Amino acid sequence: ANQNESTVKTLKLGMFLPTIISLVLRALFRRSSLPPSKGSLAIYIVTFFPAFFLSNYLVKIGTTRRDPTTGTLISYGEDLHQPGVTEWCFDILYVTWACQIGSGVFGEWFWWLYMVIPLYAVFK
Repeated sequence: ANQNESTVKTLKLGMFLPTIISLVLRALFRRSSLPPSKGSLAIYIVTFFPAFFLSNYLVKIGTTRRDPTTGTLISYGEDLHQPGVTEWCFDILYVTWACQIGSGVFGEWFWWLYMVIPLYAVFK
């Protein structure tokens, strides 16, 4: 239960922290790319929605449920460290976050790293 709670906190931070880091790094290293171009905003939005969906899904299945009056544990939630689909969801989130931060430092070409996801799916 404690492991899931820690992971859920990380997921919640991951929904906004990479964006903030990307903007700060963009301001520090690539000031000329502010404000972001329409293309980079489009890429960000297209990749944000799957990440948002997966993050909310993982938070929902991983959150422990307690009785509202007594605080007694009702359910531990699903194990967020299990292999399979849950692991793939995290992989997609991590690649998305890495691309967001990397594009802030290195440029829009860093989004090509996102192609790792379908290539890995074909390989598996």
